[in-house]
Amino acid sequence: MTGSEGGGRRPGREHRSGPAAAVLDCLALLVIVSLGLETIWGGNGLERLVLAIVFVTVVPGWALLAIRGPEDLVTRFAVAVGLSLALGALGTTAMVWIRIWSPVVYFAVVAGGAACCLAAAIALRLRRGGTGS
Repeated sequence: MTGSEGGGRRPGREHRSGPAAAVLDCLALLVIVSLGLETIWGGNGLERLVLAIVFVTVVPGWALLAIRGPEDLVTRFAVAVGLSLALGALGTTAMVWIRIWSPVVYFAVVAGGAACCLAAAIALRLRRGGTGS
């Protein structure tokens, strides 16, 4: 079998990310909501630190890849981490250049965009009648 047969997919990977991707999309939304509540309520504990690290390193990239990303979850996770870190570097550099340093505003903008992407991905998955990507 060549790479062009079967839509270019490798055998056995057609539904590898189905239900697991749906669960991880929901977990990413949970991280956004939890970190937002921790920020509003002024939490300074270990929970907020862990949520912030997970958010910055995974959530923005995962959200961008949720609608149309790699089917393999390991590949999707790896690309999401790289994309998230690149977006974080871009956002913080832009804030420094325009001399408006506000991590809370950065979080609000990125979290809002990520939540919209994740909600759209979940809605598309439900519209298709299942959890398959």
